[in-house]
Amino acid sequence: AMLRLSALGALLAARARTAGTSTPAATPEAHFPGSATAAYALDLRLDAEARTLSGTESIAWRNTTGRGQDTLHLRLYPNAAYYGDAGVSLSTVTVDGRPATAALRDGDPTVASIPLGRTVAPGAEVQIAFAFETVVPAGQAGSFGILGFDQQRGSWALADWYPILAGWEPARDAWYLDPPTPFGDPTFAETATYALTLEIPSGLTLLSTGDLVSTATGHAGPGPSTIVRVETGLVREFAMALLPTSSDAEGDLLHIPAPVSAAPATPGATPGIDAGADPAVSVCLYTSEAIPGLADAILDAATTALPRYRALLGALPERALRIASAHLAGANGVSWPGLIWLDLSVLTRKGVLDDQERPGLRFTVTHEVGHQWIGGLLGMNANDHGFLLEGLTNALAIGVIRDVWGADAAIEAMGRFVAGPYAGLVRDGRDVIADQLLADGTNVVLRALGVYGKAGLGFEAIRQEMGDTAWRTALEAFAGAFRNRIFTPNDLRTALTAAASSPDRVGELWTFWFERDKTALPDIDPVVQDAGR
Repeated sequence: AMLRLSALGALLAARARTAGTSTPAATPEAHFPGSATAAYALDLRLDAEARTLSGTESIAWRNTTGRGQDTLHLRLYPNAAYYGDAGVSLSTVTVDGRPATAALRDGDPTVASIPLGRTVAPGAEVQIAFAFETVVPAGQAGSFGILGFDQQRGSWALADWYPILAGWEPARDAWYLDPPTPFGDPTFAETATYALTLEIPSGLTLLSTGDLVSTATGHAGPGPSTIVRVETGLVREFAMALLPTSSDAEGDLLHIPAPVSAAPATPGATPGIDAGADPAVSVCLYTSEAIPGLADAILDAATTALPRYRALLGALPERALRIASAHLAGANGVSWPGLIWLDLSVLTRKGVLDDQERPGLRFTVTHEVGHQWIGGLLGMNANDHGFLLEGLTNALAIGVIRDVWGADAAIEAMGRFVAGPYAGLVRDGRDVIADQLLADGTNVVLRALGVYGKAGLGFEAIRQEMGDTAWRTALEAFAGAFRNRIFTPNDLRTALTAAASSPDRVGELWTFWFERDKTALPDIDPVVQDAGR
């Protein structure tokens, strides 16, 4: 792979619609709503033949680290070795309009450091800008297939595709610059706003974070194109998918919206929850995938889950939630702000939605919707503490299923999709520590059993010990305190123990499930059976 900074200024200036300027012209608005730390503006063009996204990016950054900073760091995730011939290259770098330089970190081309030429005091602002080009991988092998060109379908999976500011980790009191691994989404970022202008070949449909605010006819490239403009509120990162509107093999791309008055039609639904404040949900899938009842089942699960998560964790900033068909690698689904991808070839492996597959689809959708909050509104270092991201979301998903579909459905979901694979490990006389970092050399199968299964059991065990009322009260307060912020394991442990009538017991459960490897089958079975109450 060509993992280096290069002199692309002339090339990118020729491609950009703002031709004639030697520095990036796109500039973010000079304000930071709420707790945003940055405002991104990107002006780009997709060259489908070359597999490149190229153009300009400008980032206005506000120093919220609590200390003076004289250097900013960009994460260039496509430069990871597991992406093969992909990569990101920068040129024409400026700081507050003055020429600057960027240097790749020794031994890790996914970090580019930009000296600011001055110390930016806490609360002060600075703007960096540059031209860049991303070469998108041909294929989707790394990181569950979240970045790459799907040659079979002709679609583009675009997560971690642009230079993004490194996040500041409060627990370390430092920038998070650890190298990425090929297992999962490596991004650790803080909340920001985005304004994207993107020129794409006609015949592709854009599904992304944020709102599509305008479209226009393009005028660059060898064929017809469309210029789209997207803007977001406060989000933690920006992802998008580009899907062909028609495929010889898969038929037409169908856009299926949830009914405007969508409400749970399932017995056991909680009355009095207004769905009007939640994002409008839609499903995009191809004709060949549209087996009877599939789209309705996805929409029902999502529109049912949204108001329940909102009642517990607060309202989402997005006005739309798009759920799209995707070809993934080793994952059933992935989630970013306002955007969920589902691998329907895995979730409906039989080609029908029967009584065996429907609960798995429902659980996956409910889980991925939960990530709009856990990992979205509430940020954490999911590489070092993946149990927070996946275990907590699993426990909350079981709660939604219990509230809506009843005790038996919750017990089934806990047994099949959370506890089941992990219990198999314990049955073989083995165990794993749930709170373990993700790094090269990590046994990712064991880690997955820990962060999804064991941690999901652990959070459910804590809920059962606290009682549902105290559990919900603690999470409501916690979500309000850490909305659009970064939290640590100790932050959540403190919030739960403070709300419990037996804080020492909750602390013991936390240690037992997340920090030790001494679990036995008799510890698991009662948690599964009590998941229904």
